[in-house]
Amino acid sequence: MKTKECEFNTRYTYMKSNLFILIYIFSLLFKCILILKVA
Repeated sequence: MKTKECEFNTRYTYMKSNLFILIYIFSLLFKCILILKVA
């Protein structure tokens, strides 16, 4: 039971970090698009 819980926590942390990276990339792209629209 404990190992399964640990595995789940690891996977959850990995998913969270991936989501954070995706949001970061998306925000960078959004900034680029805004700059291009203004320019």
